[in-house]
Amino acid sequence: MNHVEPLDTHHKRLAFTSGNEVLDRYLHEIAYQAKRKSLAAIFVAVGEDDPATILGYYTLSTYTIEGLDIPAVLRTTRKLPSHRVGATLLGRLAVAMHVRHKGIGELLLIDALKQAHEASRTVASTCVVVDAIDEAIILYYERFGFVRVAPDSRRLVLMMETIAQLFSHGVHTTAATSHERRDRLRGKPRAASW
Repeated sequence: MNHVEPLDTHHKRLAFTSGNEVLDRYLHEIAYQAKRKSLAAIFVAVGEDDPATILGYYTLSTYTIEGLDIPAVLRTTRKLPSHRVGATLLGRLAVAMHVRHKGIGELLLIDALKQAHEASRTVASTCVVVDAIDEAIILYYERFGFVRVAPDSRRLVLMMETIAQLFSHGVHTTAATSHERRDRLRGKPRAASW
């Protein structure tokens, strides 16, 4: 079974290939330094049969976002201020080419949300922010309930309050369809749990 763990020296960073040169270069050349300098927390998906081979990775770091950049419907219902508020940046998320469409991306995203939610209990964070690299990735994040900050923006947010509700209902990555996951993230109850 695949699982997620913090990046460490035994992981084969140079063997990782996602097909995106920027994301690959980050893991190959920058990630371990970023971890040592506390610039980002880096987590990797690995399999039990080969715990050194990286199937995918993501990065998290603290961030601030202008309250006015949070979509109005989310900002007003939660009575958020217009000035900068604490957030968590999901800076990078990549899956190895040889394991695409096998649930690794979802495993990484759920783990990232879990890590962000747990950290928000001690370091305030209003939402998780992502900057999608293209329209296909925007649609991917929207499936999980992320909302664009503006119609033409590649920046999306998912409110921490929504993530907390998810985990209070017990999140399981294989127990629901993508529509059920999206509805859970948006606060719509469904019979099946995530």
